[in-house]
Amino acid sequence: MTEGRWTETVALQTQTGEQARVNAELAGFTFTSTEAYSETVPKGQVISTDPAGGTRALKGSEIRAVISLGPERYAMPSLADMDLAAATEAIVKANLKVGTVTKAYHASAPVDRVLQASQAPGDSLKRDTPINLVISQGPRPIPISNYVGKQSTAATKELTDLGFRVTTSEQHHDSVPKGQVLSQTPDKGYGKAGDTIELVVSKGPVLVTIPKVTGADEQTAKQRLANAGFKVKVVYNTEDWVRLNVVAVQDPGAAKMAPKGSTITIYVS
Repeated sequence: MTEGRWTETVALQTQTGEQARVNAELAGFTFTSTEAYSETVPKGQVISTDPAGGTRALKGSEIRAVISLGPERYAMPSLADMDLAAATEAIVKANLKVGTVTKAYHASAPVDRVLQASQAPGDSLKRDTPINLVISQGPRPIPISNYVGKQSTAATKELTDLGFRVTTSEQHHDSVPKGQVLSQTPDKGYGKAGDTIELVVSKGPVLVTIPKVTGADEQTAKQRLANAGFKVKVVYNTEDWVRLNVVAVQDPGAAKMAPKGSTITIYVS
């Protein structure tokens, strides 16, 4: 009595969902469906049925079909101006995953800012596709050499060529020749392109006009030269018993410029 209640299910694979529903119902079955991604079955077509086509089943029973959504793909998000934490969040939210993260120096991008990604924004990608990232580790560190005692022109050129900004100031120095670096800030360690290096450069000793002392007596000449900031060397031209105690010659001569603290020789007759 029950034999007439049984029949074979219809084959519905490769049909569209709507075609499958119509054909199932024409064959005397009810039809329900769910959706799933498929790498091989085009979107909208039947991937599989339960029971499968050609299976012995009761008339009026249910055929449950799985309809293809097509390949499972997700759009690559834009990571512009994101740091690593924000980029990671965007990648995971897009059903992708972070792959290899490498670091590179960059003159202006802040540390951890994304410089490059292995996929372009909008690319259609499989779930869990690894996205490789290059992130900034900030500017490349530049070793700072010490130029104290070297010529300021050479020091300025070398520092500028390395990418530093150089500022200079000058001050007199009794023993360091004009143009040599007296001090440098900073004078060691590491910096980055655009950092400022301050150089203090020698102007050489203070130059003073030599006063005229010829014709003056020895003591007056020595005092006058000392008051001007000079040391004095005395050379006697005559014996004591005939000496008039008058400066006959001075070397260097009067009105010339000489470093403060240098020695003026007077010849006393």
